[in-house]
Amino acid sequence: MTTKSEEKTAADKCDGQSISDAIFFDDLDSGIHKRSDDEPSPEFHADIPYLTVYDDVKPFDSTHDVFISGLKINVRVEDTDRVTPTALLAPFAAINPTRYSIHLQHGEFEWTVRKRYSDFLRLHHRLKLFRTSLALPLPTKQHRLTREAIRRRQSSDTLPSLSMKPETFMSDEDFRHRVDTLQTYFDRILCSPIYRCHPELLRFLKVSQFSFVASLGMKGMENFIRKLSGGRKYAVQCFGRKTCCARWLDRYLIVKDTFVAYVRPHDGVIGDVLLMDHKFAATMKEDHVIQIRNSSRTLEVRFHRLRYAYDWEAFMNQLRVTKGADFTQLNRFSSFAPIRSQSRVHWLINGEDYMSTVADAIEGAKEEIFITDWWLSPEIYLKRPAKKGHFWRLDKMLQRKARQGIRVYVLIYKEFSPAIVLASLHTKEVLTENSTNSIRVLRHPDRVTDANSTVFWSHHEKLVVVDQQIAFVGGIDLCFGRWDTSAHPIIDAGQAGSASSAPGAPGTSNGARMPSASDKLQKRYRHDGADLYMHDFLSHKSDENSDLSQLGNLVDMIQSTLASGNRPAARWRKMKAVLRANNLHTGNGTDGAAKTNGDAAADNGASSPAAKAVRNWHKLKHTVQVAKPVVSPSATEMEAAIDFRPPPGQDVRMEAAVTCGQLFLGKDYANYYMCKFVQLNQPYDDLVDRQQVPRVPWQDVGVLCMGAIARDVARHFIQRWNFTKNEKAKNNQRYPLLLPKTYDHIPIDEAMLKKGFKCNTQLLRSVAHWSCGSPGTEKSIVNAMVYMIETSQHYLYMESQFFISIAGSNDVTNPIAQKLYDRILKAYHNNETYRVYVTVPLVPTPVPTIVWNFKSISHGDGSLIRRLQHAVGDPYRFIRFFGLRNWAQLNGNLMQSLVYVHSKLVIADDRIVLCGSANINDRSLLGNRDSELALYIEDTEFVKSKMNGVDYQAGRFALSLRQSLMRNHLGGDAALDLSDPVCDHFFNEVWGRIALNNAAIYDQVFCVIPTNHVSNSQEYESRSRSRDSCLAEKKPTEAHEALLAVKGHLVEFPYDFMAKESFEITIARYKTAGLLPLSVWI
Repeated sequence: MTTKSEEKTAADKCDGQSISDAIFFDDLDSGIHKRSDDEPSPEFHADIPYLTVYDDVKPFDSTHDVFISGLKINVRVEDTDRVTPTALLAPFAAINPTRYSIHLQHGEFEWTVRKRYSDFLRLHHRLKLFRTSLALPLPTKQHRLTREAIRRRQSSDTLPSLSMKPETFMSDEDFRHRVDTLQTYFDRILCSPIYRCHPELLRFLKVSQFSFVASLGMKGMENFIRKLSGGRKYAVQCFGRKTCCARWLDRYLIVKDTFVAYVRPHDGVIGDVLLMDHKFAATMKEDHVIQIRNSSRTLEVRFHRLRYAYDWEAFMNQLRVTKGADFTQLNRFSSFAPIRSQSRVHWLINGEDYMSTVADAIEGAKEEIFITDWWLSPEIYLKRPAKKGHFWRLDKMLQRKARQGIRVYVLIYKEFSPAIVLASLHTKEVLTENSTNSIRVLRHPDRVTDANSTVFWSHHEKLVVVDQQIAFVGGIDLCFGRWDTSAHPIIDAGQAGSASSAPGAPGTSNGARMPSASDKLQKRYRHDGADLYMHDFLSHKSDENSDLSQLGNLVDMIQSTLASGNRPAARWRKMKAVLRANNLHTGNGTDGAAKTNGDAAADNGASSPAAKAVRNWHKLKHTVQVAKPVVSPSATEMEAAIDFRPPPGQDVRMEAAVTCGQLFLGKDYANYYMCKFVQLNQPYDDLVDRQQVPRVPWQDVGVLCMGAIARDVARHFIQRWNFTKNEKAKNNQRYPLLLPKTYDHIPIDEAMLKKGFKCNTQLLRSVAHWSCGSPGTEKSIVNAMVYMIETSQHYLYMESQFFISIAGSNDVTNPIAQKLYDRILKAYHNNETYRVYVTVPLVPTPVPTIVWNFKSISHGDGSLIRRLQHAVGDPYRFIRFFGLRNWAQLNGNLMQSLVYVHSKLVIADDRIVLCGSANINDRSLLGNRDSELALYIEDTEFVKSKMNGVDYQAGRFALSLRQSLMRNHLGGDAALDLSDPVCDHFFNEVWGRIALNNAAIYDQVFCVIPTNHVSNSQEYESRSRSRDSCLAEKKPTEAHEALLAVKGHLVEFPYDFMAKESFEITIARYKTAGLLPLSVWI
């Protein structure tokens, strides 16, 4: 019997164990001798780095150290569940032996393993066999080094012996002796490097490379199991039993605090990850089988012993109501994520602040970076002016971090190319060019498989996550045209006053429409590019040749074909026949798809709708994929045929633009109304003439968040990434499945911590099965927006790219307009002072949304303003809509442009903020259309303020954000008192008066469109003919003096613009809108 003193001696000996020997034996199987005995000991880390989960992947039958270097493993063995051989149980004692509990502690990790004595004997025999094999005199360097090390450690590496006496014949004293023997046994082998890393011992102790990674949380439970194949779809059944056709596969199951994962033992790669959600549960079935399910998958696993199955079922169900309860319970607004208390958040207004802060976070990344955008331009500069060359260029930053070992994961929307050009393939190729495998880019959605396709819906959310500790959410894509300052400049010709001095300025062959000095419309460019945009719409110009018109015809044919009900191959052949019947040849890999734009333009009839549709078809074809398509080439080959390589001289153009002082380089100087984005592989070639065409400024808002709420943002990204990986690249090991980090250990960078306000936060989404893999629909964003409207006591401040919401409409179904109407009606009946500020773009894009904005705001009996006029008389004392404009002077010419409002923001009562990517329309709010993300923020720190003249405790975050936005819109006047947004003086005499005065000045000087002075088509034509005689053209000096009275950018919304025009007739004549489903625009 081993005495206590002997146990202490063994433990002391283990504590004094030479760490160098442990390091030497780490890679016995590989035969790598890491260092000699006389080399200095290496520095050991306190924990295992998170990236070892992905970087140090090894088969489970190989020898590798999964424990924390230099840290002792404390073991305590005791007998539990001992069977007493009574008269009744004696016959069964031999087949039901005693279970021994092994309590282990390794740093902060604690776990218990329960084994029978036969399991100990099996481990002992295999370790003895392994020990004997190491001593064989094989003529290899590995075995020679191993034998030498064994001779040096002969005494300490000797395995203790284990008794073979059956437990049926053992007394209580014998049991105590056996427990002490097992205690000594494990003290010995866990100190020996040749046994500590052996796969049999790791299997016995139920540990792996995932066990002691602090970022993954607690040790949890692990074990080898057998998994039934399938689960994402219904398994094939034969005679009522799934097991006839499905296969049982060997896997290693892991349960952590908020997820379940399984690993393939033969290569150590993660096979799948089940995130805990509101449908997570573990249920016992027959034959030692447990069914584990969440919203996206049902997993059936079989255990070797029935008691293992019961233990696992109990553990997972307990975890579901404890550590996993944040995601398994019903959260507020029906969100997947809970409320996070005392989060650190900070607002970021406009692209300058947002992108600069994102750049700092990316530069400080230590492990991983997540990015998802609707559009991502790799050549964009996050900090400006670009005086450091390419240092702050997005693709160069990510490639630099990748070379440092940081893993970068990018999810981008795979656009429907006939409808919109985002060059997502170009983005992927640029980001992964000249980089290691550390940058991984996935595009989604990838195909159309049935009539209920995702052709028209997009991944619209924008987020950046760094190390799952810092996250950015909002409306700002990291792409061209989004970077802007609060001054919203509309010109950027450089110090020389002319963009033509820089190579790549007007006159280059970039294919964009460049207005020249002889252009008849030159004077109109000085006014606003949106005027021409509106002119084409209101003049009912034929749009038969537009890309969207061709898209309408093409989509109509595709959907009718896909809905035919035939088998996939038959539908594909039928689609080819339809296209050929319409002179839309699909190509065979040598025609059409391989042609460049120049080649296509040289063909006869290249400008016809059919010819354009042919080119669009080649872009579309990769989206319409079915099982075993019979048409070649493949989608990847067709996209590869498009030359996205940048032509020579782009760096020279960039340097010249920076030298002459430009902030908006190349494509970043954008006017969406004058020219759409083309040739994105030439990022530093201008789209428009900087001397003639103003840029369209961009108003936007984002939010920085840290801590647990950043983990939630990362969890959303991980869910989307894993879903996309399983759908598109299931067997491609270059794209790993991602694991969420624990919520128990969340370090926060001190520099970032100083930026934040303390608030309660909650992450909200609009997602459905097509976008994230969950069968249901989450629309927590609209639920939160409705709650904010209903519970607001004093005011609402809104900024949105669209305001499309019509109560009682069969077409528009979101409830925002109705909830605003109800709240204002309540204020009217209760004689309350209640205000609603709404800021929107004066001319949203695309064109049909202009109609729906006006129909929602002020046109027709169903509009919000008209309904309120009937109910309360004067609606403008409760709610007013606004837009933004700016002006400048270039080369003696006065110019103006609207500011495109792209923010997605709601502020209530200076206490609650909702900020994200969701607009006020059905696409963003219904959940089953565009995917969206937003942050709900409640202040917990308050300051003294005013609300309608009464003392009020306003939240620091909400108050500072509102005041900053209002001050920017009103010109930055520090003397303005913005503390009380509800009182009559501010609402009418400050905010309202400035907006009206600014609108009147712009109308007087530039004869802007849209305006209240144009109510029908005849008045619009008359105004168009007289615009050359406006003040800016006839009396520029007087016009300049008038413009000096403009304060900021705020203008009143033109409620009566085209109010007498039948927009239904206009839409019918506008063929683009008529050929696409109505839901696309609303």
